[in-house]
Amino acid sequence: MKIRVKLISMDGVAPSLLDEWGEGNIDVPAGATVCDALNALGIAPDTEALTMVGGDAVALPLRATQILHDGDELTLFPPIQGG
Repeated sequence: MKIRVKLISMDGVAPSLLDEWGEGNIDVPAGATVCDALNALGIAPDTEALTMVGGDAVALPLRATQILHDGDELTLFPPIQGG
């Protein structure tokens, strides 16, 4: 199944499955979780970032159990840093 991924303001180079802006569609198996999708992208599942599926926040401890569905949009947005 396909999901849409958006990495907002993430440090470093975008994963090869995504475009240069950190967006794209990826294939994940049916029943995949947020952690499975992150692993497929080469992103540590415990990465500190606001994680949303379809605009709904997914708490860090729930990433391992949040099931993705065909057409879902997975968005990651890291904490804002400044000084």
